[in-house]
Amino acid sequence: MLTYAIGFVQDVQPACFAVVLTCMALQDRSSKSLRWLAYGYIAGFGGALLDLGGRWLPHWLSMGVFMAAAPVGYACFCISVAHFTRHGIRLRWLWLLINLGALPFFLRWSVTGHMSASATLQDGILAVETGLTALLLVSTHDRETRWPRRSIAAFLAVYSAVEVSRVAIYLVTGKLPAEVASWAEIASGIVYVVSCSVLPLAFIWMMNARLLVHLNRQSMIDPLTELLNRRGLQAAAEVELATLRADRTRAGRGGAGSGLLQPAQRPLWARRGRPGAVRIFNFSAGDDPRDGRGGARGRGGVCADPARHGGERGGGDD
Repeated sequence: MLTYAIGFVQDVQPACFAVVLTCMALQDRSSKSLRWLAYGYIAGFGGALLDLGGRWLPHWLSMGVFMAAAPVGYACFCISVAHFTRHGIRLRWLWLLINLGALPFFLRWSVTGHMSASATLQDGILAVETGLTALLLVSTHDRETRWPRRSIAAFLAVYSAVEVSRVAIYLVTGKLPAEVASWAEIASGIVYVVSCSVLPLAFIWMMNARLLVHLNRQSMIDPLTELLNRRGLQAAAEVELATLRADRTRAGRGGAGSGLLQPAQRPLWARRGRPGAVRIFNFSAGDDPRDGRGGARGRGGVCADPARHGGERGGGDD
């Protein structure tokens, strides 16, 4: 009964995510990573349909093609990760060769009845795919997506280890894990069911983390000059002021100034070796910014004393 329940969950989950991810991919057609993620769950959905309708389908289709559905789905997931991380994209040719090379064996063994060998081949392909995808995620140096990447990589490493153990059990005993090691069968079932939910959600988490960083960066940088805008300057000033206050606090407690701090801990003016200052330009309508006389002419000019700048708009002293 438990086996049938797990099998039903395995069939329903890919169908639900295939619908959602396909809608997302259609909405954002420029995202190749999202498109390949949808392809992977469409492959899983196709395998679920073959599993549910197996009694009415030819054996080579209900078992042979069905055994190839999961490796194809994880190959698409790996290609999706490659597009997201922007390296390892050439691995898609490796996944294509592996899955095309395995398909004749799946079809042949489904007809001859060698389902143990077919299941072991499937386990071996899944072990390679999940292991290489985990390495691809770990080898990417992207701080903005560090935590979701590590989470997905850790889960895929566990998945790969479980699949390797299944292959090892068959090679040693000549039997499937369900016959001699029920713990491996249960572990693989749990890992597969969890992966159907965890992987797409973690991938969306990873995409959202990068999007938030890019949006925050765009909100602080002027697109024309690529310099900090007002919001960016305020954030940078808060960081420098907080560093300066911390430096003064350390100097007051330990009798050491910024000279004893590490370079990255010193305020901006100390790191550059010269004191800092704030200069505010306040140009009014009709003023020429190129006027070299500054505040001596008209209402606009340079505020020589930033402390006095409190919203005054008139007077040649500002």
